[in-house]
Amino acid sequence: EGGFKVVTLASLHHALDLEATLRAVHRVLKPQGVFYAVGEQTRGLLRHRNPGADEIERFGWNEHAYSRAEYGDAFRKAGFDYAIPVPASIGARLEKGVYGTSAANRLLGSLASPFWRFATFRAIFGTLVFPVAQPLLGLSMVIRATKP
Repeated sequence: EGGFKVVTLASLHHALDLEATLRAVHRVLKPQGVFYAVGEQTRGLLRHRNPGADEIERFGWNEHAYSRAEYGDAFRKAGFDYAIPVPASIGARLEKGVYGTSAANRLLGSLASPFWRFATFRAIFGTLVFPVAQPLLGLSMVIRATKP
């Protein structure tokens, strides 16, 4: 209890009870300890099914895709202060002109890529565009949570 300064996890989407899992992480962190949830898949308005839902049903895999709001509620209820920054991988892909295979990623990437080199655009993207696009498209998230 209270023994760890930093905990990272890239598998919250496997949790059957997200809030209980986050309470357990909160319990083992020291005060001001930081928890990073990296590469968490999410469910969005245009991506409403869990990834691999057919395989999950067929083989009984434990995969979930929580929405951005569900992640936020669970972090708050577990006692964390948290932030959802723009993942660095998105910036790296925009810099290289690699947008992914979905039509939405190609469209957003082609619109944003020419402007990514400007700090003002990156700031606007991080505060206005990503918080809207992420829950709409179900983009992967990085969550930085701090135990007060």
